[in-house]
Amino acid sequence: LFSLSVHIAFLDEDTCRATMSTLKQVLLSCPRLARIPMLYVGPPVCRVHGVVDGPAPGAPYCGLGLSGGERPPALEELGLSYYPWGREPTAALLAISSIYCTGYPEKGNEVQYWVETFDWSRLRRLNCIPSNLALEIAPKLTALKEIILGDLYWDKTELTAFLEQIPTALELLSIPSWSYIGDKHGAISQHGATLRKLAIHSSEPWKADSLMTDTDLVTLCNGLPHLEELTLDIARDKARNAWPYSTLDIIASFRCLRSIQLWFELWFELGTEGPELPTPHLTVSAARQLFAYLRERNKNIRRLELCSGTLKKWTYTRDPSWASQNSIRLLCEVSSRDIDAAYGFVRVTCPDFSTKMNAELGHLSSKETREGRRGVAEDAKRLLLEVALDGPLTYDEWTAW
Repeated sequence: LFSLSVHIAFLDEDTCRATMSTLKQVLLSCPRLARIPMLYVGPPVCRVHGVVDGPAPGAPYCGLGLSGGERPPALEELGLSYYPWGREPTAALLAISSIYCTGYPEKGNEVQYWVETFDWSRLRRLNCIPSNLALEIAPKLTALKEIILGDLYWDKTELTAFLEQIPTALELLSIPSWSYIGDKHGAISQHGATLRKLAIHSSEPWKADSLMTDTDLVTLCNGLPHLEELTLDIARDKARNAWPYSTLDIIASFRCLRSIQLWFELWFELGTEGPELPTPHLTVSAARQLFAYLRERNKNIRRLELCSGTLKKWTYTRDPSWASQNSIRLLCEVSSRDIDAAYGFVRVTCPDFSTKMNAELGHLSSKETREGRRGVAEDAKRLLLEVALDGPLTYDEWTAW
């Protein structure tokens, strides 16, 4: 066994403890195990009745229970999205019915046991991790090259402190929001000699400090001379009701950049902009224009993925949401196909469409005018075809559809 991801959703700690005991034996009996991309041990993400309950007061320990020097092999990849960390069952903790104490076999707390006992010297990729563990092991990560952190529940200062303590130079960094960096640009630019991929992206709604300013982007551009791939959440120019050309100019000035992914909001943050959808809309024609704009300034750019909308895809009733049927991803690539000659050898497709649908998308987008097409699609996939060509439906149009 070389790689193992674990998702254990439990309602009862006793049942979970039995499962974890088996998992512990697996981890200790597989000397070639090198990757645990994700470990989730906790309550179900969503209950049937729509409410997620936490552990009851005094809930017994139900983690791996490693003790006496037990540890898995030295890992090259680790992700920890949720875990029931244990603590020594002292009289003080038991008196207040602290959770995950009863049955924990070690002294102190489990985070400290992992820090001191595990071999962190081979870890190259970190997918997700609680801040207290991250800050403790940071100086030990002598082989780390890639960090991918999804939704963080860290204090704003903890991420920069973590990045500044890492003894290696990173090649890939993915974080959910610029607000964790702020004016601490050095936490990223210190990796400028080696950083090739940078992603700063999270789901909507975005707060004002979650997006980079043009000044921040210029500073990063100067500090990351070898960056090849960039993913950003980006706002339209609301004052001019236009695409953010000043920001695009800065993005194009990353001289080694080859691949870009930009996320635009699908719906303005509630209470700030009224009911109107943000414009201009992301469509095939807009994608062609934006790709051409960037390539006029940087011919190294070979790929541009434009995305509109990262809102919740489903409602509580499990029906498709407005966002799921009005979000779109459009991929622009330099092409060598004769069929793309009319568009300057640029191909625009939707990664979520089939080959047949992308062919139809190309055919319909070549027509100069499109009339009477709003909300007449016979199914959800055909509706996305309309969205790619004409932009999202309003909520009223979608409800009527």
